[in-house]
Amino acid sequence: MINRLILQLSISLLALCFFSVNAQAGSLKCAAASKGAFSLVKFNGSNGIKLSSSLPIGKTVFNQSYTIDVWCSISDPLQQEAEMAVFIRRTSMQTLGNGLTLFTTINGNRDSQSSVVSTGVMIDNHNAAADLPPRTWQRFALNVSVEIVKTAKTPERPEQVTPIHSSIELFSVGSETGVRNAKFMMQDAAAGVTFIAQSCQIQGAGSFNVPLGPVRTRRDQGLGSGIGSTNTGKPFSLNFLCDTDVSGNFTVQMQLDGTPPAGTVDPGLIALSDEANSASGVALQIVHAANGTPVDIGKRWQIASYPLADRTLIVSFLARYYQTAERITPGKANSTLTWTLNYL
Repeated sequence: MINRLILQLSISLLALCFFSVNAQAGSLKCAAASKGAFSLVKFNGSNGIKLSSSLPIGKTVFNQSYTIDVWCSISDPLQQEAEMAVFIRRTSMQTLGNGLTLFTTINGNRDSQSSVVSTGVMIDNHNAAADLPPRTWQRFALNVSVEIVKTAKTPERPEQVTPIHSSIELFSVGSETGVRNAKFMMQDAAAGVTFIAQSCQIQGAGSFNVPLGPVRTRRDQGLGSGIGSTNTGKPFSLNFLCDTDVSGNFTVQMQLDGTPPAGTVDPGLIALSDEANSASGVALQIVHAANGTPVDIGKRWQIASYPLADRTLIVSFLARYYQTAERITPGKANSTLTWTLNYL
């Protein structure tokens, strides 16, 4: 009977010791450089983000690195051992919404979801337990980067925008169950992030005619003198007005498409439309006005790169007839081509 009582008492003492050790953990107090939450990222007129629906998915629109100062101390007078300070993400995929994802990175650990990452800093300062102010606590610095990436389609019109909180907690530093953690915030995101439909807008009609007028053929020179001969042609251009405030680094590319004439692989050629009383032995050719080289039909080429310095973007061409057979027969000589802008 005596042995059984001693055994029970021993077990009870072990249990008391176990719970005492756990009670000492998570007693950190931590503070940022300023009182209260620290505004790490603050949007204003100079660093606002303007998102275009034409911006390619996967592009980064905001990326800044920061060195943050943190003061931490153990607040439990019974806790003797040092404690690891941790980095606690407070974000999720829905923090910004609207096709945007907010990432934070510390010690090479990059994520957008709520998570806990070790800072690698052990806190052995106990001044908080003696009610001493933060300036007497253990001070250390951390390097943190904040990114905003387009990960899905963004709104094209204001009524499509999901409201964004003006004040967003990015992360805190301290312990998961600490008495007080240092908080770091993003401020004014609601006003600092705006959305538009397209980066560049065509000026004037998107579809139009380029009349080449009646063209005479001659056997001695110019169009009619042999395969590959051309007439003088007529210049035309596509004029765009682009928003230079759009965020992100990307290229603006153009592509012209049309049906190539049968039996020829010469560049820049578009077959005549299939209609009654059409001419034969000739095709339309589109060349770059700047250097006279034929446009590579069906393939993209770069016409601009963001960030842009000039709002006006002019792409100039020359349309002309190109002889494709030994003999040209007169008739209607119409062709159709389409243009497309791509953002990559």
